Amino acid sequence: MRPRPPSEDLCTSGATDVDALAGEILRYLRGHGHAADTPEGIARWWIKRQRLEDSLVRVQRALDLLVSRSLVDVRRTPAGVTLYSRHPDADPRTDPAAVTDPAGGAGTHDDAGAGI
Repeated sequence: MRPRPPSEDLCTSGATDVDALAGEILRYLRGHGHAADTPEGIARWWIKRQRLEDSLVRVQRALDLLVSRSLVDVRRTPAGVTLYSRHPDADPRTDPAAVTDPAGGAGTHDDAGAGI
């Protein structure tokens, strides 16, 4: 069997964990073209950073959805920091699984921003 050529979209194939990890490495390298590191450094810095960036994108999408549904308020502090909190008229018993993206996205979790 011939080895599969590298692909920039390996992470979307869903074939294996190794494919997903290879996709994360390629995405990191696309954004940091001159990066070079040991396997330990890649695991410690590149993968953690890539997963954080991916997570931040997903959290922002979830917050945007909640704001659009008037379940969460957004405000800017005088220093320009954006903060999110429960909308005063929102029912705190709203089932997070019931809040889905009209485009078919997954539900959100009400503990996603804990600690702010």
